[in-house]
Amino acid sequence: MPTRVTSKLFVVGESSSTSSLLKDVTTDDLRSLQLASGYPLISIFVPTAPDLLIGPEEHARALALITTTEERLVPEVGDANARRLTDSLRSLVSALVGQRTGRGLALFVGPDRCVVYRMPESVEERIVVDPTFATRDIARAVNLHPPYRIVLLGSGKARMFIGAGNSLREVNDDAFPVANSPSPESLDRKGHRLSSDRTSKERHGHQAFVRRVAQLAADHADGSGLPLIVIASTAMAPLARKELLLDPIDVVVGSYERASVSRLAQLARPSLDGHLSAIREKSLARLDAASRQRRSALGIHHVWTVARRNEVELLVVDESFRYPAWTTLGGQTLVRAFSAEMPDVLDDAVDEIIEMVQRTHGTVCFVRAGELGNDGIAAVRTRR
Repeated sequence: MPTRVTSKLFVVGESSSTSSLLKDVTTDDLRSLQLASGYPLISIFVPTAPDLLIGPEEHARALALITTTEERLVPEVGDANARRLTDSLRSLVSALVGQRTGRGLALFVGPDRCVVYRMPESVEERIVVDPTFATRDIARAVNLHPPYRIVLLGSGKARMFIGAGNSLREVNDDAFPVANSPSPESLDRKGHRLSSDRTSKERHGHQAFVRRVAQLAADHADGSGLPLIVIASTAMAPLARKELLLDPIDVVVGSYERASVSRLAQLARPSLDGHLSAIREKSLARLDAASRQRRSALGIHHVWTVARRNEVELLVVDESFRYPAWTTLGGQTLVRAFSAEMPDVLDDAVDEIIEMVQRTHGTVCFVRAGELGNDGIAAVRTRR
């Protein structure tokens, strides 16, 4: 199924460095994709081994899918238009050889744009040609790899990193990094620490430093509202846990002040997984409570109806559930299709529902296969 596009796009004919073509997907990219419309919009998904360098085999597989896409397009848009769209894809894929993938590639192309993303989660090999882009896998990737912050807290300095997945950037501005200068009483004439640096006075200095870092992190516009993980030295971890203004989802303890950015992302991943697990549990609890209050919608047909009415507060989706379908009665109802390649079939009605919900600022939560039983999709309806 589809959805929409406009982001940092590679348009054939424009100059662009190879390294900038393959991007990690962000929330802004998802929104941008969900805004594109027109026909034909093409979405192609290519699964790969994790963190693979794109080589001849992956290149050939992608080109084969592009050729299949062209064959499907020719009867609908003509040979010249089909060739123009697929040639832009071929140029893009050829430029990606040697780039590192995640667990797959997602390619999107329309009459005036062409972009590819590195997928952090596995994808099913497929081609979607529709009036909108197929963004379900993009939405799931953003859901499972949300933006977050890291505060790296040592005795002498605090640094902050912002990003998503394995892509982090260090904040370098008037706020961060923050130095923790020891008091003059703690140094000898040569600037070396005295044994008295463990006195109550210095402990109070560390507490003041942690409070300052917490305030700077809370006030920083770029990280506002993002989950926070504190990676702290053994000496600073107890203070980080006590500082309520920090409010981290987790505190990781260890000497990682010289760790690489990729290592910091690895350290943060278990904390994020725990955070996402808690979100899933809360979402299922909200759904259960809404069911008792008769404010839920269960199953694809009921959820489709309330989503079209903009009545969804929370959408809960089984990550394995897909539903190719025709729409009838002016889009009011769905009829299941047994092949997504049949004429006028929505590749995945779930994709359309996700788009409707996110367009009205509802929340989408993906849960593990089977957690919703046979329904596959459910919603908490907005209060009237």
